[in-house]
Amino acid sequence: MSALSEYPFLLRFILKELDRQVVAHERVVKLRLYMYYNLRPRVDGLWIRLNEGINEAVEQGRVRRLDASKAWIFRAGADEGAVHESYERKLPVYQRWAGHAGGPHLERLVRRAFFLAGYAVSPTPVNVEWEGKAGEILSHQLDVLTLAPHRLGIECKNKLSDVYISPDIPKRPNDDHRQIARHFDICSRRGITPILMAPLIDASFFGFVQLYNGLACRLLFQYLPPDSEELCQSVRREFRIGHVVTASEDDPPQNLAAWAARVAGLLESRTGEEG
Repeated sequence: MSALSEYPFLLRFILKELDRQVVAHERVVKLRLYMYYNLRPRVDGLWIRLNEGINEAVEQGRVRRLDASKAWIFRAGADEGAVHESYERKLPVYQRWAGHAGGPHLERLVRRAFFLAGYAVSPTPVNVEWEGKAGEILSHQLDVLTLAPHRLGIECKNKLSDVYISPDIPKRPNDDHRQIARHFDICSRRGITPILMAPLIDASFFGFVQLYNGLACRLLFQYLPPDSEELCQSVRREFRIGHVVTASEDDPPQNLAAWAARVAGLLESRTGEEG
């Protein structure tokens, strides 16, 4: 699909989703469109195109930003009383969801999954240090490090607020882009296979992975501790997102455990894509 035809095509779906949501954080709208509308095969670089499409819709007056929070959007012409009522109800849920530090939980799930797959796994994150150009000591944390039968350095991202694209694409890389690029570079220089494990990974990232003989696992779910079930239900109810679920550290999710068991074979093909 050409760039000229993408905006009117995407606008239909943006407006349709806003009719369903009434009002929502723009990342929720993008996430819903990315995961549930089967648009990925039809639009290259969908996550970036959705961001551009929403901004264009705002500029054209088809979508408005809420005065109380510019990141929350609604369809122009919507009943403003309903918009503000929906915003007041959804905001606490979004704040709890966005503020949940899920990274350490995913790290523990990953350690357990690789241990069950027969790996020797470091029990805690490991810092790698090296000397910078000016003689300063620099460091990078490996969230999960396996020592045998393969040396794997795993970066764990446990959030649904972003889709991880190749770090080479953004003109202005954010902290996550720089951290992931550094992770793959540092691991590959030390004979460690670099891995990114995250709910959503764009197809472009798998090309980046191959440059470092690394792997990537697209989990499709954000995993929270068992005591977060009420939050998962609230996200499902308020935002219509069912890919935020609980998982016990004693029993890693089946897709994660299966991927850990497949890594030896993936190291031969160096594809690593899940789903």
